[in-house]
Amino acid sequence: MKKLCILLIFCVLALSPCSTDTAKASTLTYALIKEDAVLYHGDAGGYSAVTSLPKNYFVVVTGEETEGYVPVSYLDIEGFVASQKLEFVDYEPKYKFAENNVLTATNDGHEVNVRLSPTSIYDNVIAELESGDSVYYYGKVNGQAQVGALGDEWYYVRFNKGTSTVRGYIYTLYADALPIKENVIERVEPPVENTPDDDYEQISEQSYSDVREIVIIVSLCLPVLVVMYLIFHRPENEQRR
Repeated sequence: MKKLCILLIFCVLALSPCSTDTAKASTLTYALIKEDAVLYHGDAGGYSAVTSLPKNYFVVVTGEETEGYVPVSYLDIEGFVASQKLEFVDYEPKYKFAENNVLTATNDGHEVNVRLSPTSIYDNVIAELESGDSVYYYGKVNGQAQVGALGDEWYYVRFNKGTSTVRGYIYTLYADALPIKENVIERVEPPVENTPDDDYEQISEQSYSDVREIVIIVSLCLPVLVVMYLIFHRPENEQRR
């Protein structure tokens, strides 16, 4: 009988559920983008402009400020932003990035070149879009003016080509871009803390649930253990023979 009890306890402990839920809080640091903010790539030769960033959206701060520039990530690109163009915040924003910016390639039915840098001086075409294709754009950047009267602005765009993601520049003459929507600045609300009464109710409910599960486990294990006991147990008078 003692062996039967040990087996029963073992089954209950092995099959009883255990809760491992843990709360994960966001540890990222965010900064609000001010007007005329530009994302730069930086190296030993200095900083080169990649694209403008939309006002009142956010960047994720990825490191410490160095020489007036802060390393950041925006959506799926990384770089540096001048520190005076950012306002650090102590909360997680609900709407972080402008993710629905649409640009349509326009060239009277002809293909539109996507270039590695905002200039057409060099042989830097990395892809072509059909006239009428729509792609995502991050913002604008100043480069070479292909047509003097139209200025020197280029759009920095992103699209998929096969299994690869292409990022490059389209001259404004060949693009029809919808304005970036104004952001609604809202905080991600922290989880509501439970009151002592709430904690008591949750503990009571959990205890009741645990007891109910243990009863179910015991009811399932007991018949098997009884059968095993009857099969393998030898009466004392037979053991003495």
